[in-house]
Amino acid sequence: MENETPASAGKKGEGFPPEIAAFGQALRLLRYERKLSQKKLAKAVGMNRSYLSDVERGLNSISLQYIVRVAKVFDMKLSDLFLMMEQHADEENGRRLLYELRMRRLNEEREDRILRAPPRPPR
Repeated sequence: MENETPASAGKKGEGFPPEIAAFGQALRLLRYERKLSQKKLAKAVGMNRSYLSDVERGLNSISLQYIVRVAKVFDMKLSDLFLMMEQHADEENGRRLLYELRMRRLNEEREDRILRAPPRPPR
């Protein structure tokens, strides 16, 4: 089973929900904290390193069997792993909302400046 990529995994570029990316971010954070390389973690979990990289970047989903293995490698409860994922998802959603609000405000300010600007004299 080592270095196996699940056939049921989603395709790269597919529109995954933000929780998928949040799980990958939580996984990367745990890996950094434990000073594990992608290669070592992938081997311990039994998946390809490139597949793990895609999971960490939110480009691929991960099956429950691998999530269970990840929890065992990090000596964590599944609930704690999912709690980390939820926290990352909430943070990401908050950042996305702030970005959208800032962009909306910038667009409104730009429109105001254009409307208030005196007309240019003809050449």
